Amino acid sequence: PLTTQGLTLHVRTGLTPELLRALSDGELDLVISTTPSRARGVTMVPLFEEVFALTMSRSLAATLGPSTFTPALAARLPLLLSESALIAYAASAPLVRRYWRTVFGLSSAPKPRVVVDDLRAVARAVASHQAWSVLPTYLTDSAVRAGDLVIPFVPPEPPTNTLYIATRTSSTPRPSLDRVVDHLVAARHEH
Repeated sequence: PLTTQGLTLHVRTGLTPELLRALSDGELDLVISTTPSRARGVTMVPLFEEVFALTMSRSLAATLGPSTFTPALAARLPLLLSESALIAYAASAPLVRRYWRTVFGLSSAPKPRVVVDDLRAVARAVASHQAWSVLPTYLTDSAVRAGDLVIPFVPPEPPTNTLYIATRTSSTPRPSLDRVVDHLVAARHEH
């Protein structure tokens, strides 16, 4: 919608540390950051809380047993999934490690068999193969509703992460940038 108001946007994807460096170096005007930054000259505004869910293909869920996932099955999931294809966005599988630690109390998590550096692509790959991952629910909600992805269970306290809008701190007016920030904050409230 902002382009109809004359704004031109250039979007770059990447890992948060690289994007925050580019912001500090003046290459970028705004970053959606997955971590808070304490860097001087960077202003952080909380955008929204993402929720992570263990997500699997319908075909993998069918091999694990009944369509109703019980607490007993949930307790066996780490072992059952260690034999299945994990698809992650990074070789270190940070979302999976965090989920394993937070939900299952386990310090080590399976290693990915496939690494794709885009979470949307990870979700599509999981849906189309007998595979699983840990993904933010905002990326999987429509595929879960369509039956392409399954979230086998929701733990009492699923892992979450706050996303931030990061900009360079400035005393100079920046009306275009402020419109983008306002638009993102307003969009957050619509979802």
